[in-house]
Amino acid sequence: MDAGQPFTGWAPQAIPGNFEAGTPQETIMSHDTSLQHRVTAELIWDPAVTSSEIGVTAKDGVVALTGQVGNYDEKLAAEAAARRVRGVKAIVEEIEVNVPNALKRPDEDIAATAVSRLAWNVAVPPDSISIQVSKGIITLTGEVDHHF
Repeated sequence: MDAGQPFTGWAPQAIPGNFEAGTPQETIMSHDTSLQHRVTAELIWDPAVTSSEIGVTAKDGVVALTGQVGNYDEKLAAEAAARRVRGVKAIVEEIEVNVPNALKRPDEDIAATAVSRLAWNVAVPPDSISIQVSKGIITLTGEVDHHF
């Protein structure tokens, strides 16, 4: 091909079907399907999202994320990736975190770590926060002053 000459080796082909001119059916890919594909591509592109077990559906700009990941950071990264995609109006996030058994810690260890971390934070007055841990989920309750 000579420089300056247009490339003519490819042309879009019509897709057979019952399409009426001027109707939304005329588009090759629906907006929902396109949005689903773009969110899926963003998840694949993001190096912080390593799970291949995240499902994506889209309807009218609302994207639902389902599936399982190995840690909470990956769950947050998947949600952030979906939010970056143009056309996403809302996210329904139903991703479950399934920590591998080798990485699970007993509730007692989690509680002890939380107590230690709060003790090191000078902005948190002693005994102002109570800690509860059940099945790996930590709940902090109490009141502290905020400075913002």
